[in-house]
Amino acid sequence: MHDNGNADTLKELLKISAPDHTLSLDLQNASGNTALHWATLNGQLYAVKLLVEAGADVTVCNKAGHDALFAAEANDKTAVAEWLLKSAKGVASVIAGSRGGEREVEAMASDEAQASDGMEKKEETMKEEEPKGA
Repeated sequence: MHDNGNADTLKELLKISAPDHTLSLDLQNASGNTALHWATLNGQLYAVKLLVEAGADVTVCNKAGHDALFAAEANDKTAVAEWLLKSAKGVASVIAGSRGGEREVEAMASDEAQASDGMEKKEETMKEEEPKGA
């Protein structure tokens, strides 16, 4: 099922423009937003997939310096953000570049793993401290 009726229109536009690339997927409006920015902002996962698979550049930033992933995350479009992180080429390099390089991304992942381990240990301790027979 599509997110809305516009997805079918988008699919047709992409199909007819693909042979000669008459439709630029990365055209920006006055604010620098692309079709991909708008699709992510509105949580249109099917449209996001169509645009990315057709070659939309996920690394394009608008005039505020935000890419499509930022638009999804800032607007609580979790499914879109998760799909972009898992499937869209170039997203990892944007994250690495915007946060000081791959070392910092690795450090963030390590910190997240340590925090997760700490929470698991805290939960185990809390279970051990529960009064017997409660």
